[in-house]
Amino acid sequence: RKTESGEEKKHNLNDPRFANASIIVSGNNFGCGSSREHAPQSILRAGYNAVIAGSFAEIFFGNSTNLGVVCVVVTDVDRQVLADAIDRNPDLEITIDVEDHKVWFDDEFIKCDIKAGARESLLNGTYDPLDELLQGAADVTKVTDALPYMQA
Repeated sequence: RKTESGEEKKHNLNDPRFANASIIVSGNNFGCGSSREHAPQSILRAGYNAVIAGSFAEIFFGNSTNLGVVCVVVTDVDRQVLADAIDRNPDLEITIDVEDHKVWFDDEFIKCDIKAGARESLLNGTYDPLDELLQGAADVTKVTDALPYMQA
């Protein structure tokens, strides 16, 4: 997004029309080369809570889901329909309905897909594995206390 000297390049993320966006619309294989947790963390910290793409790099998708960042797959044709609508109205309100597999905008929708496990964990609020571990801390302690090699 920036030149070597720190100046902004022409880039959609630098476009003031999209300054308040919370959803990224992208191409195929989003997150390729970004397998570390830092990639989805940077997206979340930049204010984006969802990505609509043609496909996702597997590790990126999993790390995003663990942060609660919604990643849905939409066909090339439908992404172009959405991009055209955004271009006409950069303030367009977009809603991703994870439960019904739909992306809503301008009183219309396009179909989207999300992996079943990610969908369920997002709908149930169980997407954060650290939170799950902490909620089960008493059970973990109970098991470790019963292990013979953990006895003093």
